[in-house]
Formats: sequence, C-alpha cells, structure tokens
Amino acid sequence: VWKEVPDYAELVTHFEPNGVRTNVTVLRWLLDTHQVVVDEGLKADLAELERIQSLFNKLKESVPCIASYYKLLQRRYDDGKTSLKSVRLALQPAIDLISSQAVTDYPTQEQLNHYLSEKTGQIAAITGFINHLKSAYHCELDIDRKLIQQMKAKRLKKRYSQRLVELYK
Repeated sequence: VWKEVPDYAELVTHFEPNGVRTNVTVLRWLLDTHQVVVDEGLKADLAELERIQSLFNKLKESVPCIASYYKLLQRRYDDGKTSLKSVRLALQPAIDLISSQAVTDYPTQEQLNHYLSEKTGQIAAITGFINHLKSAYHCELDIDRKLIQQMKAKRLKKRYSQRLVELYK
C-alpha cells in the first residue's frame, strides 16, 4: 500500500489502535528493526478517543445535552485547558446517568438523586455535567448530599431486611 514503511502516526491512523494491537508481532518487528518509533502521546490520545467512542456507543440514541456537553469539553481540550483523559472522565458519569436512567432530553432531579444514591462516588465527577445543564438548559438541579445519603441508607436497610428474612427462613 505504501511502498515503504510509514511512520507510527500513519500506521495507527490507518489501522486504528485495535488493528495495531491485533498485529502486534509485526509492530514488534518494526520496533526491533528501528523502522518505526512509537509516539506515546499519539498512542495515548487515540486510546482515549477510542474509549470516548465506546462511551457514546452505550447510548441508544443521541441526547442533545450530552452532545452539547461534549462540545464544551472538546472546546476546552482544543484550547489546551484539559486533556483527553479528563474529557473522557467527565463524560463517563454523564453518559452513565443518561443511559442508566433512560433520560431522553435531560435528567430530572428525581433521576439525578436516584443515580447518585446508587453511585455516591460519582458526586464530584458529575458536578461539571450538572453545572453545564444549569447554564445551558436552565435546569433546576441540585446535589443534595443529605437526601442522597438518606435514600442510600433506606435502600440498604430494605435490602438487608430482605436478606435477614431470607436467612431466617
């Protein structure tokens, strides 16, 4: 195809990271014979782009609030204010909220509370998305930590009481 061995950027762009991983023996030979030098920055960026794409694949259909949030994050990345890894880490809880709660437009307070009561560790990570929804869509969403903890405690109490009944039987 190329008539000569292309550089790493061209190989990865043509075969994509998964294709390069599939042909790892050939890549090792190219590296061992010093015909190709791996660009670690490019490799990491392409891997992050692949992970971001797999996040979007979790959505059954396009959701406008996720698309606008991604554009905001992409603009920050283009301006050099954030990394692709940070973009992915910001998108992950937002897409998880949308897909797990079957949100079509933007999440309601009830959906947000339910999601955070199940995944309390995501409170800090989802804050950026909630702030975006507030500014772009004028949503009245708040993260009420006390209410979320109460919901979580209630759900755990119910689960544990059911388990005790099972054990008693």
